[in-house]
Amino acid sequence: MENQSLFRVNIKGDEKTHKRCHLKGVYNIAVKDTSLCLCDVKSNRVIYEWPYIHIRNYGKSRTHFTFEAGRKSLSGEGVFNMETAEGSSIVNMMMEKTQRIKAARGCKQGPANGINKGDTEAITQTSEEGGVHLYVNTDTTRHENEGLYDCID
Repeated sequence: MENQSLFRVNIKGDEKTHKRCHLKGVYNIAVKDTSLCLCDVKSNRVIYEWPYIHIRNYGKSRTHFTFEAGRKSLSGEGVFNMETAEGSSIVNMMMEKTQRIKAARGCKQGPANGINKGDTEAITQTSEEGGVHLYVNTDTTRHENEGLYDCID
């Protein structure tokens, strides 16, 4: 079974992607070894699952965790914005998981989009609202983040 951690999040439901996916209210986010899952709080049933290869970028602020899903994900393309005080923990775990996947596959790919920093190094953007951090998934050489699994035998 995959190693995972659960974090409580609140989705306001007023954004375009949230409306399309019928998401509003309190959920759990499970950070698994190969994917991010949105789960029902009561039953812990998985509502949506986003493999890391379908997550284009992700970020955090003091009060939010945000990620952008690619068009090949089950939810379709869109930005998911969730209220949580645990955004830093979610982002740190996601970075750790993607690094483990790459190490296990022996990937030696360079980052895409002309970014010459470390594979999952933070690209920091500050705002007046107090330190918004954006983490670009630089494990991509093709569509979005599919480069993460390019080394599968």
